[in-house]
Amino acid sequence: MKHWTVFLKVLGLVAAVEAIVHVVVVKVALPGVPENIEDAVLLVLFLAPLIYCWIARESDRCREAEKRARLLDTLARRILESPDFTTALDFTLREICETAGWVYGEAWVPSADGRLMEFHSGSSRAPGILKTFMEASRRFKFAKGVGLPGRAWSTGKPVWVPDVTQDHNFPRAPLAMEAGLRGALAIPVLSGRRVTLVLAFFIREVRPGVDERMVELISGAASQLGSLIERRRVEDERVKLAGANEMKNRLLGIAAHELRNPLTVMVGHLALLQEEIVDGSRRQELAIVQRKCKQMLAIIEGLLDSSIIESRGVALDIESLDLVEFLGQVCADGRILAEEKSIDLKLEFEPGLPLVRGDRVRLQQVFDNLISNAVKYSPSGKTIRVSARAAGEAVEVAVADEGAGIPGEDLPRLFKEYGRARVCPTGGERSVGLGLSIAQRMVQAHGGTIRVKSEPGAGATFIVSLPLRRTEKGAPVLDLR
Repeated sequence: MKHWTVFLKVLGLVAAVEAIVHVVVVKVALPGVPENIEDAVLLVLFLAPLIYCWIARESDRCREAEKRARLLDTLARRILESPDFTTALDFTLREICETAGWVYGEAWVPSADGRLMEFHSGSSRAPGILKTFMEASRRFKFAKGVGLPGRAWSTGKPVWVPDVTQDHNFPRAPLAMEAGLRGALAIPVLSGRRVTLVLAFFIREVRPGVDERMVELISGAASQLGSLIERRRVEDERVKLAGANEMKNRLLGIAAHELRNPLTVMVGHLALLQEEIVDGSRRQELAIVQRKCKQMLAIIEGLLDSSIIESRGVALDIESLDLVEFLGQVCADGRILAEEKSIDLKLEFEPGLPLVRGDRVRLQQVFDNLISNAVKYSPSGKTIRVSARAAGEAVEVAVADEGAGIPGEDLPRLFKEYGRARVCPTGGERSVGLGLSIAQRMVQAHGGTIRVKSEPGAGATFIVSLPLRRTEKGAPVLDLR
C-alpha cells in the first residue's frame, strides 16, 4: 500500500508539471495551437492539484489505518502473552493512551456482589497533573446506569460524552473540571454476554462527535481482554475442580482405609464363630454374613488401589463365572432382605448356560443393587424373579419385580447419578439414587448393557446383557470419573 501511494503522488506531480509545460509550449512556443487542445491542457492543469490533494488524503488515511492495525496487533499479542489479568490491563491502558492520544485511561470492574462498578486501575500520560483525579476516582462506586462506567455497564455498548464537565450523569464533573478533562469514551468488555470490565478514556478537548475508528480500535482491544478474562476464568475453574477432585480422592482413600480395619476384624471373628457353631442353618447364615463382609472388604481394597489415583479407574479382576453357581449365591444373599418383607425370591435359568467372563465382586454389586431395588419397591407377599438365558453372543440376566412399576417420564433419568423415580419404596426404605448409575458403569466396564422395561402397575424388569467374548483390547477398567 505504501508503494502505491508514493507512486500516485508522483503521478499527480507529473500531471501538474505536464500541464504547466503544455501551457508554456502552447502560449509561448506554439501560439497557433487549436483551442480544443488549449482547453484540455487547462483542464489537466485545474485537476492536477485536486488529484494530488485526494491522493495525499488517502495516503494519510492508509498510514492511520496501518498505525491502528499495528496497535491492535501489538495489544492482542501482549494481552494473550500476559501472565495475568492486571498486567494485560495496565499495558492496554498505557498503550492506548500513548498511541491514540488519550490523556488518561481507567478500568472499572464489578464488585464482589455484582451490584456496583469499582475502580481497578488507571494510566496517564501526565500522572502528576492527574494524580488527584485518579486517587479520587478510587473512592467512587457506580450502580448500573450511573456515571460513565455505569452507563456502559448497563447498556453493554460504547458511551461517548462530548464534555464530561457539562454532563448531568457524571458525578466526577468537578474533579474533571479541575483536572482539565473534557471528552470521554467508555467501552464495555464482554465475557460471553456478561460485562466484566469497563474501559474509559479522556481527552482535554470537547468533541461533539464520536470517532468511530477510535471506538473500533478500543473495542478490538476490549474483545481481546474479554477473551483473556474468559480464558482465565476457565483456567481458574479447572484448577478449582482439580483441587476438589484431588481432595475427594484423598477423603475417599482415608475413608476406605478406616473402614478396612474393622471389616478385617469382623471377617476373622466370623470365621471363628463358624468353627464353634454346630447348627447347620446357623453356619449357613454366618457364611452369608462373612461373604458379604469379604465382598465389602474387596471393594474397599479396590478403592485403595493406586490405580484409582493414577488413572481414575479400577482394573477388573476377570475370571470365568458359572452363572448357576454365581446367581445362586447372589439370590441366597438377597433372600435375607426379601424375607423381611415376606417376598419370595426365585431363580430361574436355562440349562446349559455358557460360562461368563467377569469380575465376581463387581458383578455381585450389580445384582445386589438390582435385587435390593426390587425388594425395596415391591409390596409384601409378592415375588421377585431372577432369570438367566443365552441370547446369541451374550447372556441376559433379568431381575423382575411385581411392584408399582416406573412412570415412562422417569425412565430416561434412572441411570443418572441421583436420578430417582417418583415411586416411593413400599417399606419406608431410603433411596439415594446412585445404585443404578453404579450398576450401569460396572456392566459397561464388562462390555455389556443394562436396560429396563416397565409399565405403571405392572412392575419393572431390569435386564443385564453380558457378552461371551470381549471385543475391546487391553485389561478392562471400571472408570470412576
